[in-house]
Amino acid sequence: PILPEEDPHLIYGDRIEAQLSARPEGDVHSALIYQQIDERAEQTMWLLDECPVKCMVSNMDAHIGAADALIFNPDFIDRIPLTRKSSQMWFLQLIESPVNTPTLIDFNGKINYTVSYRWDADFVSPYGRFVPFKKPKTMLNKALSRKKKRVAWFVSHCLTTNRRWQFAKKLGTYIEVDIFGECGEGRKTQEEMREMLKNDYTFYLAFENSNCNDYITEKLFENALGNDIIPIVMGAPKEDYLKVAPPNSFIHVDDFEDAEKLAEYLKFLSTNDHAYQEYFAWKRLGRIEDSSLNCRICLFLQQPTPKYYDDIEKWWHGKQECLYATEPPAFIQ
Repeated sequence: PILPEEDPHLIYGDRIEAQLSARPEGDVHSALIYQQIDERAEQTMWLLDECPVKCMVSNMDAHIGAADALIFNPDFIDRIPLTRKSSQMWFLQLIESPVNTPTLIDFNGKINYTVSYRWDADFVSPYGRFVPFKKPKTMLNKALSRKKKRVAWFVSHCLTTNRRWQFAKKLGTYIEVDIFGECGEGRKTQEEMREMLKNDYTFYLAFENSNCNDYITEKLFENALGNDIIPIVMGAPKEDYLKVAPPNSFIHVDDFEDAEKLAEYLKFLSTNDHAYQEYFAWKRLGRIEDSSLNCRICLFLQQPTPKYYDDIEKWWHGKQECLYATEPPAFIQ
């Protein structure tokens, strides 16, 4: 099963592995992918390592016409050709939640495949995923005693639909919460943030900017799990986190009646080494990896299944994927 309609019940990892395991029948050909990257990045082309087929990836505009596939974000609309060549596949990559994605009407009838963190995308591309080791490793204890501070939050957007700012401020009335970034004590570099999270803080607020199904970003995978700190998460439903995060690696706000109850649990963990270390036991069981998106697409391009989206706007914005806080949640009352 390669595309979601072929088996809608496959979870993230199963479909990713199925796409990575796919092998073409007959001759194998090299593939060239044009992938939109930050415009500030140097334009270049590279050969993808550890892919069963020869896969070239480029962000050079000169390759837009010759590429077998274009992978681009919605803001790329002014740079793509007016018409798609019959031999070229277009992949729309959606990395923001529907709340923060503009209308996609201009893409109706033009897109062949979708790339997104969302489970129903043709090529599921979560911000990270847990992959088990073949054999568990020896556990390394995480010393709680060296972490003197409690909760940190690095945030750039203060006003969001899920009222995460109010959540954090309410929690801060019961336990120490230090806020950095545009909404707090000034911005920090990525390196400064990593050092602070690794060495100083026990918990990190991995609060998403919107509460949408499957929307779990680098706040969990890079900022928290990548820096040996316990994430307190808010955003997607808990069951979505369980699909991609390591086992017993996070604390979800939905598990607590209110901010005071959450603070009580955080204080308990802060004084109990055994309970604290259980949140890092996953490190002996597996690791965080990306989803090998470009290799999966190059394999797929060997024998692509014809498809296109007549109404990509409805597919993305018409499914009630997000919750909007019209009243203050019980957590902050």
